[in-house]
Amino acid sequence: MMHRNAPADVGNKSLMVSELAAHLAAVQNVLAHGDLTEAMRGCNDLIRRDTARSFAGFTSPAGEAWPPHAPATVKKMGEHPLEYVTGALNVAATGGEGSVTIIEPRSVAAGLNLDAGPPSLKGARAQNFGYPAGHLPERRFLGLSEEGKSECGARILADTSSLLQAV
Repeated sequence: MMHRNAPADVGNKSLMVSELAAHLAAVQNVLAHGDLTEAMRGCNDLIRRDTARSFAGFTSPAGEAWPPHAPATVKKMGEHPLEYVTGALNVAATGGEGSVTIIEPRSVAAGLNLDAGPPSLKGARAQNFGYPAGHLPERRFLGLSEEGKSECGARILADTSSLLQAV
């Protein structure tokens, strides 16, 4: 049994056992409430990067190929690249006009403003999630790839580690 005033090594610090509870409370506070705004900004950049890759490769962030146009669509609208009738959806999804980004100390949300964005964004939800009643297949474009998830996690870990160094 450790004596109440005996030193205890915690990382690169030596604390008295009587100080250990306060140190652990400070660590717990950082883990629960630490400001990770910079990591969240970086994760937003990764979301937008991976979304741009989806449009460039005609794939979901997971790398799944988008279904081709139905023959009826080609007949009605002519040959055109998937999701590029006006380009507005690509612009909004990658952070331009019509995009929404909310960055907070412990979260990030990146998406589209379907109400205030360009009129051509009205069908974005159906494009991303599909619309079976309209025979529109799912063509996911918004999100993180596995690589992006790993990079985002690494940014969060690095920022959390930096915050813990100050404790």
